[in-house]
Order: sequence, then C-alpha cells, then structure tokens
Amino acid sequence: MAPDAQHATRGPADIPAAGGAQTLQAECIRHGTPAFRRVNAAMFAAGLSTFGLLYCVQPLMPAFSAHYAVSAAVSALSLSLTTGILAIAMLFAGAVSDRLGRARVMNFALLTSAMLVLLSAAAPGWHALLLCRALLGLTLSGLPAVAMTYLSEEMHADSIGLGMGLYIGGSAIGGMGGRLLAGVAADFWGWRIGIAAVGMSGLLAALVFARALPPSRHFQARALDLRALAMRCAGLFRDAALPWLFAQGFLLLGAFVTVYNYL
Repeated sequence: MAPDAQHATRGPADIPAAGGAQTLQAECIRHGTPAFRRVNAAMFAAGLSTFGLLYCVQPLMPAFSAHYAVSAAVSALSLSLTTGILAIAMLFAGAVSDRLGRARVMNFALLTSAMLVLLSAAAPGWHALLLCRALLGLTLSGLPAVAMTYLSEEMHADSIGLGMGLYIGGSAIGGMGGRLLAGVAADFWGWRIGIAAVGMSGLLAALVFARALPPSRHFQARALDLRALAMRCAGLFRDAALPWLFAQGFLLLGAFVTVYNYL
C-alpha cells in the first residue's frame, strides 16, 4: 500500500497516544475562524427555535380553554405533555445520535419540530392538538441532548465556552420570544395564527441551522446498545451527588413553568 493511502486510512485510534490529543485539538474549530462563526450562528438559531417552539403555547392556554371548552388545568397539558415526553426522550436521543450522527439528528429534530408546530395550528380538535404537542416533545429531544456533544467533539477546548454560551443565550431568547410572538399575534389574529407564526420562525431557523452547521469531522458511529445505555443511566443514580442535582433541576424548572402556566 502506498504511503499516502496508509496515511488516509488512519483514524483517531491509530494516532500515537503521546500526541493524539494535541493532534485532534489542532483539527478542532477555533475562535475567529469562519467555521467558528458558522457553528455559533447555527447553535444560536437552534436554541432560539427549540425553546420558542416548546413554550409558544403558554400564553395561549386561556384561548385553548375557551375554544375547546376545557379547564385551565387540562389546557396546561399542551405544554406539560410536551415537556414530559421531551424529558424521557432525551435519555435516548444521545444514543440515537451515536448511531446516526450528530448533525443528522439535530437537522431532523429542528425541521420536524417546526412542521409539527405548523400542523398543530390547524388541529381540528383538542386531542389532535395534544397529539401534535406530544410528538413535538419526541422530536425536540434530538437537539438539547445532542448539541453539547457536537460542540465538545468539534470545537477546540479554548473556544467551546462561547459556543455553548450562544446556544444557551439563544434558548433563553427563544423561550421568551416564542411566548411574545405567539401571544401578540394571537391578540390580533387569533391563536392559530400565533402558533403558525412561531412555526414559520422555527422553519426559518431550521434552514439557517442546516446551511450554517459545519459537517462533523470527529464523529465516529457506534452501534445502538440499549443494555449499555441502561447501565450508564443506572450508574448516574448510584452517584452520591448527581441525583440531588437532578431533583434540583426538576423542582426549579417545574416551579418556573407552572407559574407561567397559571398566571
């Protein structure tokens, strides 16, 4: 085999241990490069879209109660059903991305989520709306669970903080922006237009994300092993500190969302 061919077939596992980490880091995306700006634009759009699509129904719950003749508690299912399924599905989304690829899973998540929100704007009945929202929780899980992994694989250690910060910032702005856009549009043109407006913004963000995100360079596909996944999850709960942190996040975010639901 020619020397060039031998070099081309070498993977990260073949790199000598002494210089392997340095070589991989040298190939990662760094601050100030065009690829870094593309990643940041993609992650900001992803955060903006994900939480806008998730929380856009919150200001519309009184309209759901009036239109579908359901109680305030039942109307809150339009959000709590989505977040509940999202929390469970995120446990498996990372393993799916190990098999299919980070970028592919995130692109699918954003595009299908935006389409589901647009579909929910035309829901003929309450149960059809809840079905769309339940499926939304499933599809949205492919973004939060995978975005941080993509950044840790593709970005240089010195530059990853800004990338993660922009994703988190986009999430915060998206959560509030989705509520505002849906609520204001609903006041003028009705709740269906409010949801459709957020769905269209999510579709635009999905297109920006797909065009901006650089392809994965360090991803290596792995077989989907549910038994190994279950063992890793069980290991998390055997840690002395982690279960308390999980409970803290559950209680704080649960209280935060509930206050918005019933104000």
